[in-house]
Amino acid sequence: MLPIHELIPNSRTKEMYLSVRKKGTVSKQTLLEESGLTVSTLTRILDELLAQNLLLEVGFGESTGGRRPTLYETNPAYGYVFGLEISRTFSRLVLADLHLKLLDEYSWPMDEQATPERLIESVHAQVLRMLEQASIDISQVIGLGIGAVGPLDRKEGRILQPAGFAAPGWSQVPVKERLEQLLDVPVCLDNGANTALLGEYWAGGDRRQHQLLYLHAGIGLRSAIMNEGRILYGVIDTEGAVGQMIIESSGVPSSVPGGNSGAWES
Repeated sequence: MLPIHELIPNSRTKEMYLSVRKKGTVSKQTLLEESGLTVSTLTRILDELLAQNLLLEVGFGESTGGRRPTLYETNPAYGYVFGLEISRTFSRLVLADLHLKLLDEYSWPMDEQATPERLIESVHAQVLRMLEQASIDISQVIGLGIGAVGPLDRKEGRILQPAGFAAPGWSQVPVKERLEQLLDVPVCLDNGANTALLGEYWAGGDRRQHQLLYLHAGIGLRSAIMNEGRILYGVIDTEGAVGQMIIESSGVPSSVPGGNSGAWES
């Protein structure tokens, strides 16, 4: 299946699809007022998205004096997505439709046996099981997104050298490449704080906030920042940098190799 950004090459059509996705259910009149498009242009774009099965007509809104306006939603069954969390204590795989409705899930304890090779093999097996149980063909899967403990190289899709894993081998793990080879679907990797913040953003519905700060307090402190609906990235993976902010110059030594004494995390 083509990724949606390739299926919709026209930027204006892509913006309309994203606008409907963000609003959930929206009338043609609202789209007309907010987009600034002419009626004929908007109608052409909506017809194109309907023909591709990316949008659905889902009824009619309340009348304001004339005909009741047609309501639109993105099609949740156009495709399906997997999400994988890799943390120090457990890992979790979920299957969802395009409205992010949870269809299935599976978790693993990250004990001494949970090496990268074993986890990746088990993820592969669970993906196939979930698809078979839901009667979904692998061709309907748009992709798999991974949120993992850093540091990592998200462009290369590689987990670099995270601390605190019970099992050996968690260094320079090409998790994106390996899962793409096994599943033949696109795989994206980012640190867990960024993916968690994206999850909060998309769960916000029509009231979602576009300026967000996320702080996760677990084994360590991890953070992410969103500005105007976009994750802010540094030159390197900075997920754990917030925990190394020095707040007491004579504070206790860091438990993290190379960490700062007197840091917030300590």
